[in-house]
Parts: sequence; C-alpha cells; structure tokens
Amino acid sequence: MQGSLGDTMKEVRPTAFFGVPRVWEKIQEKMVAVGRTRGLVSRWIVSWAKYIGLAGSISTMNGYAGFRMSRLLE
Repeated sequence: MQGSLGDTMKEVRPTAFFGVPRVWEKIQEKMVAVGRTRGLVSRWIVSWAKYIGLAGSISTMNGYAGFRMSRLLE
C-alpha cells in the first residue's frame, strides 16, 4: 500500500480532494523534494502559479466572481 496514493491520484485525476493534514504534509514534502531538483526557471514558474492560485482563492473568499488572469494584463 506504500506510495499508492500518488499512483491513484495520477490515474483518476480528481477535481476535488479531501484529506487529513498528514496527507497534505506528505504531498507538500514531495513537491518540495521535486522542486529542489528543478532549475531556476521551473522554480519561478511554480512560484508564479502558487501566487495565481492564492490570489484566486482570496478573491473567491472575498466574494468576487473569481480571479481572472486578464486583470494582470491590464
């Protein structure tokens, strides 16, 4: 059963996922480990994507229709 969550997630590609905090910690550990092996450009893209995701979540929580990337381009 070791490591089967990652394989299952790749196979089923869920749009929503609930898990206990330890599951999220394991996912974060894996992401950090993979991130350490990537180049500068890849790390920059990941940081940018995290920022966009956070901005979208905050926008939704504040009652906006959603975060649009077009706002960044104005």
